[in-house]
Amino acid sequence: MFLIDDILLAPARGILFIFREIHKQVMAEYYSRENIYDKLRRLQYQFEIGEIDEKRFSRQQKALFDRIDEIVRYEEELEEDQTNAETEVQG
Repeated sequence: MFLIDDILLAPARGILFIFREIHKQVMAEYYSRENIYDKLRRLQYQFEIGEIDEKRFSRQQKALFDRIDEIVRYEEELEEDQTNAETEVQG
C-alpha cells in the first residue's frame, strides 16, 4: 500500500520540490543586498551623467533604501526564528 502511495505521489512531490527551489532562488535574489547596492550604483551613475533628474533619483533612491530596511528586518526575523527553533529543540 505504501509503495503505491509513493508511486502515485512522486509526480506531485517532484513538482513541489521544483516550486520550492524556484521560491528559494527568488527569495535569495529579492533579499540580496548586493543586488540593491548594484541598483544604487547604477542609479547614482545615471544621475551623475544627467540621464535622470534629481526628483526621480531621490524617489528611486528612497525606494531602494526602503528595500534595504526590508532586507534587514527579514534577516532579523530569520535569525529570531532560528533562535526560537534551537531553543525549542533544546528545551
